[in-house]
Amino acid sequence: MGLRRVHGELATLGIKVAPSTVWEILKQEGVDPSPERASVTWADFLRSQADALLACDFIETVTLNGQRQYILAVIEHATRRVRMLGTSAHPTAAWVIQAFRNLVMDLEDAGCRARYLIRDRDGKFPALMEEILTDAGIRTVLTGIRMPRMNAVMERRVQSCRRELLDRCLLWNERRLRHALREYEEFYNEHRAHQALAQAVPLRAVPDHTWAALRSIRAARPDGASIYVILENLSAHKNWRIRAWARKNKVRLLFTPTYASWVNPIEAHFGPLRQYILANSDHPNHTAKTLICAGATPTPATPDILAALRR
Repeated sequence: MGLRRVHGELATLGIKVAPSTVWEILKQEGVDPSPERASVTWADFLRSQADALLACDFIETVTLNGQRQYILAVIEHATRRVRMLGTSAHPTAAWVIQAFRNLVMDLEDAGCRARYLIRDRDGKFPALMEEILTDAGIRTVLTGIRMPRMNAVMERRVQSCRRELLDRCLLWNERRLRHALREYEEFYNEHRAHQALAQAVPLRAVPDHTWAALRSIRAARPDGASIYVILENLSAHKNWRIRAWARKNKVRLLFTPTYASWVNPIEAHFGPLRQYILANSDHPNHTAKTLICAGATPTPATPDILAALRR
């Protein structure tokens, strides 16, 4: 039911209210316009189901002995964790089926509750693979014909694997390729930072200071009123976890245009902060500096600051 329909029903009941008032109430409650509620775009599906999404694809390469190899890889959308399921010169149906059986067992051991697997229409995927995934509670979602952008996360990882490994290493045979893939999987999941994760690593998260700041702002207004927060247009402020939390807790994120930080009123306070507190300071660590900037005074009455200064 849209704005005009609600306004008409109220008029039928004898309630006189302006259409703009109905629009403001619906907007405050987070109710989108009727056409937007009736359809779900592919991007909305990927964002809403990120925790339950997997994507897979084959990566083709040629070793130095002239043999063409097919690498089967899977990625988790939420954590960006990559699993190299194996490589083979002849990816038969039995080989692919066994690779996905191993994947299902690995997901169960890791506690990953995947519900969807995005893949293309490659003929190397056998029909029996669908039954194995269905028994594990995973539904296969096929991309459109010649539409690789529907599987953009996996395609991006394929390009990363080519640029960072396959195009830079001389791999003689399948055994050497398999060893290199194991090393690259460990590096990718445990050491390589990702912009989509706010420079975190799939298997090693970093402290999310933006999320902590937003939670403290929300806690300062326990009445549940909508809060508008102006942020710089940085990738660390726009990851899917922060956006989902903000929608759930009625926090509206307003991002400044690129190279226009002067739009944010808080920039006027940075000058005095640098001049009177940070400039020429000798704070031994970030903890002491944070407490000083918060307005505390390093006196015996504040033992937390003294403890930080001693460290």
